[in-house]
Amino acid sequence: MGNLDEIRALLAETAKYNAETARLYTEHAKWHAKEDKQRAERNVEEDRRRTESDRKHAEAMVRADKLSAQINATRDVVNGISKSNNLVTENYFYESIYENNMFGGIHYDDIRTNMHSIKKMPDKTRLEGEYDLILINDTSICLIETKYRVRSKDIDNLVNKHVVNFKILFPDFADYNYYLGIAGWSFDEDSEAKARSLGIGILKLKGDAVVINDDNLKVF
Repeated sequence: MGNLDEIRALLAETAKYNAETARLYTEHAKWHAKEDKQRAERNVEEDRRRTESDRKHAEAMVRADKLSAQINATRDVVNGISKSNNLVTENYFYESIYENNMFGGIHYDDIRTNMHSIKKMPDKTRLEGEYDLILINDTSICLIETKYRVRSKDIDNLVNKHVVNFKILFPDFADYNYYLGIAGWSFDEDSEAKARSLGIGILKLKGDAVVINDDNLKVF
């Protein structure tokens, strides 16, 4: 009888153990299912965020490309207007000088436009220059820079750069007497005074006429 009771007790204990094992397995399965669900939800959210980020990046790139195109188009328009203004200015003052080929009380035999040259320097760099209006005779050259609006820096460039480079780029004229002129539709407040003080001739508009101030030009 005693052995039977022990067997029954052992079976009951085994059943209890199996039930607890089943419960734990069920809980574990539920936990895994919850984790899998949460992981799937996280993956879906990450995919959504990644897709949204990619969409925003693509839109930003499209906007950047459009903005770049607009900037380039605007720059082309501005450059075109600037080139057009400079060309009109150059032609206008060319006609004014061409009437008598005189400047600073000196008669010139020839007037040239847009003289351009490139020269390779000893240090392997390239020196390049283009000159708007050039008056030439047997002994003198007058370089006249034309600008739609003349600024102080244009005077500095004319004196410190253009005339110096011209003598290098066109060595056949290196020993000539050099005179300078600056022509423009308008002048900044200090640019005209600076040109006068440096002995540079001035050509500017007054109404529909060109006024030329070419007294006391300096030889450069």
